[in-house]
Amino acid sequence: MTDKRIQNTREYIHSFLNDKIFIRQITDDIQKILPIVIKSNYDCYSAAIMGIDICLCFAKDEKSITPSKTQLHLKMLEQHVGKPCIIVLEDIPSYNIKRLIDSDIDEMNKRMKLSKTRGLLYWLIFHQPYRNLYYSRIGKYSKLVSWYLRPYPLFSIGVREGIGENAFVLNHPYGTILNAKRIGKNFTVCQLTTIGNKAHGRNDLIPTIGDNVSIGANVNIIGDITIGNNVEIGAGSVVIEEVPPNCTVVGVPGRIVKRNNQKLVREDMNQIDLPDPISEDIRVLQHANSQMTNRILELEQALKQLKKEVDTSKSNV
Repeated sequence: MTDKRIQNTREYIHSFLNDKIFIRQITDDIQKILPIVIKSNYDCYSAAIMGIDICLCFAKDEKSITPSKTQLHLKMLEQHVGKPCIIVLEDIPSYNIKRLIDSDIDEMNKRMKLSKTRGLLYWLIFHQPYRNLYYSRIGKYSKLVSWYLRPYPLFSIGVREGIGENAFVLNHPYGTILNAKRIGKNFTVCQLTTIGNKAHGRNDLIPTIGDNVSIGANVNIIGDITIGNNVEIGAGSVVIEEVPPNCTVVGVPGRIVKRNNQKLVREDMNQIDLPDPISEDIRVLQHANSQMTNRILELEQALKQLKKEVDTSKSNV
């Protein structure tokens, strides 16, 4: 079983790095210093790729390996082996990762005439944000490259089911977080955008993004909602509800202003006759003051009449 997994690993890594990987038994010296817990849970091999030595460890029983154990075992391995280590917990996925990477390079190379291999090297070396997309494509095997080609620290990709082909998520992705169940093909996003969960710690309450979705700068898409295919979301929008296909969304909260390329008829907002609480308070005070003034005038008139009657009765006496 391990021989098959070694072959699958070799083919898989070759598919996205276009380089051969040599896998062989670890030396006796390393075997002796490995902790017993590592020897009992993993078959460890030494590998070389692009001139870099790494350690590949295949789990003997995947059911007994938990995420917390994996992190602990990785630290133990790197302390004892002294080089990058990868724990292989499952068979290599069947989807064609190379096709997705090629589609990314083709999309970005529209501005530059480079071959796929030279284009991949160019974007990895000189365009740091692309590394984040590339590493999200290759999953745990990103450790083969990321230790010397560091990812862009202000751009986070945590898409559970991956991002579709022809993704161009590099329109200045400063301060951008992509945390979604799935993002479709032909996806574009600009800076300061957040796609994420509705409640802290609830990673099940995250959006699903369809195909051909374009997102402007400073956009927030929050909660367990679906953004349909062929949707454009304008800069500064906050989207908290479902968006059907073929729509344009703007505003806070986001509202649909165009559907199937037709503007939606709506009442224009009255930007002049807006509520003014201060003016309303002044109006109430003026009314109360007017009533009080009228009452004082009535009392003065009544007082004059009373005085006149008193004077008349005195003169009669």
